[in-house]
Amino acid sequence: MPRNATSAFIQALGEGYLYPVLLLTIQFSSGPVYLSTSYQDLYYLGNTYKGVGSLLEISTIEDGSTVQARGVSVTLSGIDPTLLPACLNDLVTGLPATIYLGLSTYGSYLVSNSVVAWSGRTDQPSITISEKTASITVALESNLMDMNVPVPYRYTNVDQQIFYSGDQGFSWVNAIQLIPIYWGNTSNSDGNP
Repeated sequence: MPRNATSAFIQALGEGYLYPVLLLTIQFSSGPVYLSTSYQDLYYLGNTYKGVGSLLEISTIEDGSTVQARGVSVTLSGIDPTLLPACLNDLVTGLPATIYLGLSTYGSYLVSNSVVAWSGRTDQPSITISEKTASITVALESNLMDMNVPVPYRYTNVDQQIFYSGDQGFSWVNAIQLIPIYWGNTSNSDGNP
C-alpha cells in the first residue's frame, strides 16, 4: 500500500535520536481507544494516545505486489481479569481501526506527521487468561475483504429500477432470451429456419 509521507517525516528520518512508535486507533461501541507502543502518552491529531509500551503488541504489517487482503493482529496484555467482561462487551466486529507509524523523541510528542501504516476494521477477538492478568488479541481485517463478498444485484429490470426508477434500459432483458438471433444470416437464408 503506498504511504503518503510528508516532507517533514522524510526529513526527520535523517535526524538522530528518533524512536519509531506505532499508534493504534481502534473503535469500540463506547467510542475510540487510542494506544501507542511508547512508554509515554503521545498527542496526535488532537487525541491522547495512551503509552502502554510493550503491553501493546502489533503483528507484522505485510505489503505485497498483488492485491490481497492482509490482516494484522493487535494484542493488549496485562489486563485485569475483572475488567475482561467489560472489554468483550464493548468490542464490536466491523468497526474501524487504524495503525500509524510515527517518529518520537525523548519528549511526549511526535516529530512530524505520522504515516498510516495499516487501515481496516476489527474482527473476532481471542482471549488468554492467567492467574493475575489477561490478554486480548484482536484480529484486524483489511477492507479488501469486501472483494470476496458477492454483489447482490444483477443486470435485470427489477434491479435497475432500484437505482434508476423509470429507466427502461433493461425492460427487454427477459424478452430477448426467447428471440432467435441469426448471426450473419437472415431467417430466409439457406440452412436457417
